[in-house]
Amino acid sequence: IELPDIHGKNRKLSDIRNKVVLLDFTAYSLPSSQERIMQMRGLYDKYSSLDFDIYQVSIDPDEHYWKTACEHLPWTCVYESRGEASGYLGSYLVRRLPTYFLINRHGDLVARDEQIDDLEKTIRLLCE
Repeated sequence: IELPDIHGKNRKLSDIRNKVVLLDFTAYSLPSSQERIMQMRGLYDKYSSLDFDIYQVSIDPDEHYWKTACEHLPWTCVYESRGEASGYLGSYLVRRLPTYFLINRHGDLVARDEQIDDLEKTIRLLCE
């Protein structure tokens, strides 16, 4: 995946190396977005020192709203201007938003959200 961040710089998922990555497909305009971002912030604050990172792909219809919503987040936030027509959504078989995946330190996709009972526990195990 290679998409622009809030500064217009293209950021590649593959540039995040030797880290456990939460690949998140979302839209900040979703009703549950604020609560979910707070949960992700807690995970990031707790595990980033153990080489955990987040690569978040937004398909919000309003790019300005997305930029405002994510400008202070410490992880990689990128924007997919094609929205639901994104080829990335098809490649990862994303059927609903939000959807996330966990990628291990070797770059292997190891699980998606419906396969994970306890996200924090799974992240902790992968970071060890």
